[in-house]
Amino acid sequence: MSCADVNLLRVESTTARHDFKSPTAISTRHLRSIMNQTDHQPRRDWPIQRRRFLTQIAALPLALGAGRLGLAQQPPLTSPGSPNSRAFNFAALNQWITPNEEFFVRSHFGVPKIDVAAFVMKVTGLVERERHFTLDELTRLPAQEDVVTLECAGNLVGWGGVSNARWTGVRLADVLKAAGLRAEAKDVLLIGADGGTEAEAGGIEVDAYARSISISKAMQAGTLLVFKMNGEPLPAIHGGPLRALVAGWYGMDSVKWLKQIVVAREPSTGFYQTRRYYEARRASDTTTRGPLGAMRLKSQIARPINEARLQLAPTTICGAAWCGDAEIARVEVTTDGGRTWQAAVLGSDRAPQAWRLWSYEWQPAAAGKVMIAARAYDTRGHVQPAERDPQIITPYANNWIDRRTVEIK
Repeated sequence: MSCADVNLLRVESTTARHDFKSPTAISTRHLRSIMNQTDHQPRRDWPIQRRRFLTQIAALPLALGAGRLGLAQQPPLTSPGSPNSRAFNFAALNQWITPNEEFFVRSHFGVPKIDVAAFVMKVTGLVERERHFTLDELTRLPAQEDVVTLECAGNLVGWGGVSNARWTGVRLADVLKAAGLRAEAKDVLLIGADGGTEAEAGGIEVDAYARSISISKAMQAGTLLVFKMNGEPLPAIHGGPLRALVAGWYGMDSVKWLKQIVVAREPSTGFYQTRRYYEARRASDTTTRGPLGAMRLKSQIARPINEARLQLAPTTICGAAWCGDAEIARVEVTTDGGRTWQAAVLGSDRAPQAWRLWSYEWQPAAAGKVMIAARAYDTRGHVQPAERDPQIITPYANNWIDRRTVEIK
């Protein structure tokens, strides 16, 4: 096998219509026949040729059906290519907390039918005792409320696959402790109740949306099982009655309509772990892959929109900035194509895992076309990159500098 061969992906679809009984979380087409085994090892991934791999990646639909990676236009809120998705109208951003009805929606299968009165969430796998939690039992555990920004992994720069809400739930760590983690536990598989025909992957059948996270991330205080959103019972369209909230990481790990947790000794090999939502890099003839992890440092401009026509008068440039593993330290704005940068004013509302609103009062000097842009810095001193990393060949974690061309009349 040449170094151009990529040993990355599985062709199997996720299976979770039945309860997982294996402490090794594996999801393949053949899993149904081994559901009741107490342990097994997944077979190795087979190699996929680079050309085939790149073709698959090129065909991946982005979160909102986007096909352009250039300057941000006023993006659509819905797309025929993603019928179960709806963007937040980022150009209308005017408050720190996104109302539930405006919060972006991203789903592969739509909202499953769940009998809330009969709802039970199971904890199985490498635990001392399997637990079945009703919603009432979960709500009686010590509750935690956090303001957290979620961004879809495929959200383009300037687009609306991002929102900010106040979430209430219980720590996943408390639920796992109640079940008793075994010493060999290394990973936690989160399984949703949604599944079916995956239109975005050529119509394959997927039994359930599922993602696994490391045990260390699962035990962090910011990883919750949430049942309220902005003070209201979690709406079904946003994952109700129960969803995971993996603060700081891209939204694909915050599994909605959570029905089962499987504690395992290694990561899942399911469809959404191995065929979607990871980062692949190509250098020379070698392609490597790794997890997406924390949301990348990013600032977006809400207003003005691209190609706006503005009066030769004072105007406000505004937006939001966020980062998954650090807080926002400052945002800078350029109104001369990047020759000089000026500090924006950060909003007073803040939380460790939430976006920070910002604004800049601009007095255009003359009529004509102007390039404006915004960049963010985090508390570690990192700065938002100017361009897309050319080595990344997967369509995720888009965080290059947001630009707008406007015309001053």
